Amino acid sequence: NVVFNSTLNTVVNYVHTFNEVHNVTALAGVENVNNNEEYYQASDRDFADQNPLMVTLGNGRGLDSTTESTSQLLLESYFAKVNYNYDSRYFVTGVVRRDGSSNFAEGNKWGNFYSGSLGWRIDKDFFKESETVERWMLRTGYGSVGDQQIPAFSYSSLIGRNYDYPFGGVSQPGSAVVTLGNESLTWATSTQFDVGTDVSLFKG
Repeated sequence: NVVFNSTLNTVVNYVHTFNEVHNVTALAGVENVNNNEEYYQASDRDFADQNPLMVTLGNGRGLDSTTESTSQLLLESYFAKVNYNYDSRYFVTGVVRRDGSSNFAEGNKWGNFYSGSLGWRIDKDFFKESETVERWMLRTGYGSVGDQQIPAFSYSSLIGRNYDYPFGGVSQPGSAVVTLGNESLTWATSTQFDVGTDVSLFKG
């Protein structure tokens, strides 16, 4: 087997505070993933000379066979995230992704996914002098993610060998479609909505 995998990430970050209370952090990036695998197998049999130096591929008298297969996955992603909070009291986060996968046919390779969240430090508005509540955060979020984990080249039909056809009254070796591809395959998208709270009491 020959396996080659590579991942390249490029990210830019931004951090700034306006008027001492408006805090912004942001990032944007690109990710490239290249996974390649090649498989080779060869066999031979019925060697006339059993000398180890002569028992090599091509010296046998029996039925030899060779097999080769290739698998490739290419991913390209663009993403951005922005966090904003006002005086570390009210929080907003937004994320956007655009992902492309070689697992899908042209026209279905790309998917767009989004998420966002809101947060509120309740303790800073209602429990400023409390000796019991040290920190109380109320938060909610909604987001979507994509899944492209399907066998490579599923959008293409698979052709198999060793299917004989009659031609001129004689059986001739041939090939046939053994698996139909589906060019309509695309990203599977799942969404999630969350509501939660974090409370810290009595100084932790």
